[in-house]
This record gives sequence, C-alpha cells and structure tokens, in this order.
Amino acid sequence: NYANERLQRQFVSDVVQAQVQEYAAEGVPWPEAAGDGGDGGAAERVALFDRAPLGVLHLLAEESYIERGTDDAFVDKVLRAHAPQPGAAPGPLERAKANAGAFVVH
Repeated sequence: NYANERLQRQFVSDVVQAQVQEYAAEGVPWPEAAGDGGDGGAAERVALFDRAPLGVLHLLAEESYIERGTDDAFVDKVLRAHAPQPGAAPGPLERAKANAGAFVVH
C-alpha cells in the first residue's frame, strides 16, 4: 500500500502539473486545489510513513536498533509522535493502541 500511495502521489503530481502548465499556456485561470493537494490526501498518508524524523518507518528503524526494542515501545513512540491535537477525535494510530498485542513487527 505504501508503494501504491507513493506512485499515486507522483502520478497525480505529474498530471496536475501538466494540466496547470497547459492552462497557463492557454490563459485559463487554474482553480485552487480542494484542500488535499489534488491527490486525495495521498501526500499526508505518505508523509505519515516517511517524514523524518517522526515518520512511522523512521521510528521503526530507530526501535529496531535498540537491542531490547519491543512492539509495544514502537507503538508508544508512534502514538506519541502522532498524537492528535487536544479536542480532536482519536485517529487510527490511537485506535491501534487498543490492539497493540495484535501488532507484530517482524
């Protein structure tokens, strides 16, 4: 899924950029994106995984370097790094905490 999100993000970016250039060449005004960058939120999802230093993959690498690293410690790091703002609804990472025993890093 991560690779698909990266590919989708790149494809949409390329297509949108080509469309913007075409509109500019024809003098047609380009409307602002609908708040998600025109990629259906793919950029936000990809950043959740690969943004340094708090992306999930970076946190996983950090936990794997620790001799006594555990799944629970990894989940705790991810939850702390991506805690929702006060008053916001719990996100998918918070809900994962409830099922931490079912989450296994191989």
